[in-house]
Amino acid sequence: MLNFLSRPSLKSIRIIYCGLILGLVIFSTMSFSLIHTTGAIGNFDEAITEYLLLIANFLPLVAIPTGMYIAKKRLVNIDTTGPDEKLGQFQSAMIVRAAMIEGSGYFFLVCFALTGIHIFLIEAIAMIALQLYYFPNNTRISRELNLDLRELEQVNS
Repeated sequence: MLNFLSRPSLKSIRIIYCGLILGLVIFSTMSFSLIHTTGAIGNFDEAITEYLLLIANFLPLVAIPTGMYIAKKRLVNIDTTGPDEKLGQFQSAMIVRAAMIEGSGYFFLVCFALTGIHIFLIEAIAMIALQLYYFPNNTRISRELNLDLRELEQVNS
């Protein structure tokens, strides 16, 4: 078990990513049930609600491209590293990218729980869909590591 946690593998990368997605799904389910059973947590006037909507929509416009840029910078010199280090670099880049998407999703869900406005929930679901799009399947990993699928299996073994 220690070897599994200390050395990045395709399985550990996917488990980490599934955990990030599952956190958003569970929190969105909790927020949805909270809103539809007890109502919104906050009682804000329209100006504050519009302010929250503005900030919530601005956050992913900054955070997601920043996460993508950082992930791309971590993977830029991936060809010069050894095969054992490639999965480690990919794992750190994947976590940064996923965390930026996840942070935006959580902010949408908090705004949804505070205001009860369903547009926040729809935007959080869009963040979940974006995380699913970037799920580290074999094709995505091999493309981002500049490996073909046979080489990817050799690196993982």
